[in-house]
Amino acid sequence: MKENQGGSETSGKPTVIGLVIVGLSLFLALFHLYTGVFGTLNAMLQRSIHLGVALVLVFLIYPANKGAKLTPGVSNYVFLVLTIVSMGYLYWNSEYLTQERIAAVTPATLTETVLCICLISVVLEGVRRTLGMPLAIVVAVFRESALGGAHEGAGTDIVVVVEEGIDPVRRGRSRFAAVNSNGREDIVGT
Repeated sequence: MKENQGGSETSGKPTVIGLVIVGLSLFLALFHLYTGVFGTLNAMLQRSIHLGVALVLVFLIYPANKGAKLTPGVSNYVFLVLTIVSMGYLYWNSEYLTQERIAAVTPATLTETVLCICLISVVLEGVRRTLGMPLAIVVAVFRESALGGAHEGAGTDIVVVVEEGIDPVRRGRSRFAAVNSNGREDIVGT
């Protein structure tokens, strides 16, 4: 009998990992149905739960290499731990991150920076395992071009004032102001 993802090589009985995969898949499906019927959670909570469970499933189902065994190896468990720690931080600190911390104004702590780098690495590895190296490279290039100055206004101190508050990205939906290095606010457009 051939080995499959939900069973063992010698019998048709499901393995613990197979049961975890089924349980997490059912949880994710029921989570989406629940939020679809009763309304969504806070955006940070909803995204952290969705991405966290999806990444855990990716690292339980897909081996590190195409020719590898279907049972998870050490690298899978390393990425699982990084996923759980990163998503756990977002989940447990979602109130601070969404209500108290001001994006692009409040400096990121060392913990936030390290977990951000870990999460980016985890997502890129998940993309590589599920969709292939070419798409992972495209994602990495576009992400770096967004941070590396390939867009308008890179390297300047720009704060955008919109109707909802302060926004670090100009979206063209309201009036915005640029704060120059002297601290003077210049109204740039509406």
